[in-house]
Amino acid sequence: LNVNVPPLPLSEIAGVKITRQGIRRYIETFEKRTDPRGKTYYWLVGEAIEDIEQPDHLHLPPEIPTDVQAIRDRYISVTPLQYNLTDAAAVYDLQEHGLGI
Repeated sequence: LNVNVPPLPLSEIAGVKITRQGIRRYIETFEKRTDPRGKTYYWLVGEAIEDIEQPDHLHLPPEIPTDVQAIRDRYISVTPLQYNLTDAAAVYDLQEHGLGI
């Protein structure tokens, strides 16, 4: 789960919302950090310069707010995440074009 908490006193937080990921464009600045196991990672510390229109998602109704909007509205956002970057639509397109190797 990805949980974001607005930087507000507890008394000003409006509640909790289940959200989807928002898309933003940043001035890309990264900070080199080290995790507790001694592994290096990079944290995006750049400034958000604009929100990008959300594409329609095949599996999520559009009324589910983005994490960005929930934070703006003073809610804690909870976004379930998964790690699979396969572009399923492109897989089918490639197969239809005879590229199934």
